[in-house]
Amino acid sequence: MEHIKKTIIAEYWLKKLSGELPEISLPLIIAGKKENIAQLHTLQFKINIPRELTGKLKKIAKNSDIGLFTLYLSALNIGLHKYTGIEDLLVGALPPAVDGKCGMDGNILFCRNRVAPYLTVKEVINQTKRELVDAVNYSEFSLDDILAELKIKNNNNTPGIFKVALIDEIRQRDIKLRHRFDMVFALSGSDKQMILAVEYTASPGAGEMVESFGRNLLHLLEGMADNPGQKIALLDAVNNEEKQHLLYDFNDTAAEYPRDKTIHRLFEEQAERTPDRIALFIGHVRPVSLSYKELNEQSHRLAGLLREKGVLSDNIAAIKIERSLEMIVGIMGILKAGGAYLPIDPDYPQERIDYMLKDSSAKILVTANEIASLSTACVFNSHHSSFIIHHSSHLAYIIYTSGTTGKPKGVLIEHKNVVRLLFNNRFQFDFNDRDVWSLFHSYSFDFSVWEMYGALLY
Repeated sequence: MEHIKKTIIAEYWLKKLSGELPEISLPLIIAGKKENIAQLHTLQFKINIPRELTGKLKKIAKNSDIGLFTLYLSALNIGLHKYTGIEDLLVGALPPAVDGKCGMDGNILFCRNRVAPYLTVKEVINQTKRELVDAVNYSEFSLDDILAELKIKNNNNTPGIFKVALIDEIRQRDIKLRHRFDMVFALSGSDKQMILAVEYTASPGAGEMVESFGRNLLHLLEGMADNPGQKIALLDAVNNEEKQHLLYDFNDTAAEYPRDKTIHRLFEEQAERTPDRIALFIGHVRPVSLSYKELNEQSHRLAGLLREKGVLSDNIAAIKIERSLEMIVGIMGILKAGGAYLPIDPDYPQERIDYMLKDSSAKILVTANEIASLSTACVFNSHHSSFIIHHSSHLAYIIYTSGTTGKPKGVLIEHKNVVRLLFNNRFQFDFNDRDVWSLFHSYSFDFSVWEMYGALLY
């Protein structure tokens, strides 16, 4: 008889845990395998459950003929579904008692629940109750017995499918296998004051996320208590305080910056302040450099040449030059002429170069020859430049995507976008005129903007 009973229990768990087993993955929570144990921390925090909420839950439990534990387990399932999007959930459970019985010798049971947006709160609660009753009825198998039947190699660690558990500590305090879960919710307290304690093993920095999850469980319980007939899709998973934080505080990005300034105007202002400081330097064997004054003058002369060739405000001027001093002269000259530069890496395949030139309707292609042709005779004086109307809303540059998902696409950036990036009242870096920058990235890659202007405009 004992053998038959064991076989029936084994068949139940094999069927219950058959198929693809769900793995709950919460951000920053360490997965089941804990090889780097020295880097992990076991932390705990407690949440006092408001008496008013406890009263509401007791009323629902009485009317629905279920226990409070079932309500909390239902809320945990719904919360995990809301956070992860998983509908097939496998959660550990240790209830105080179900139909007069409780889990064998403090052994954590497993409930496999389905939570879907179209289900109502009441339907999830009823399903959770059925799963919990069945788990208790077949509780004579320990976790290790279940793992052995499933032929899962344990190695003293819980497999990835076993991550989260809810236990009741009011009546059962000798709980086995608790340490094998990444996150354990424990109910305790009295009829007057219930407490939800959360114990978790995680890497540094996970605490805020876990505590947020715990607080939002209370918010879910409030919603469940107020409207048990509500569909899961409509149940609010985030409390009002956190909603304010996510929707408004995180998006409070307003900042003041010189809205009327262009990139080249800021450069000219810096050149006026530090005309003799080195602006550009290249080479170790044969070092070459340009001062701010020299760079300003050379780019000014190029701007005059480009204007003579028909470059107007918002015209695209492509530039194809090897990494050199001339490359920066070319970029600054295009900006001063009122154009927007299109950086083209000389190593690009000719097919990509032709496509970019055609797609952008580039007015001109600036090469090293144009820079070399400059002389002091090419004068672009202040009187000439006064006819050019510069606005911060004019285009500054266009950079093309890699084209890995189709044809490359040009992204248009205005002067004000760069100015706001580097000159705003919420800027977190202390850039100054003593900084030395390396142009590490290709000028056809957007991060080069940070490197070039972080250096030249300060």
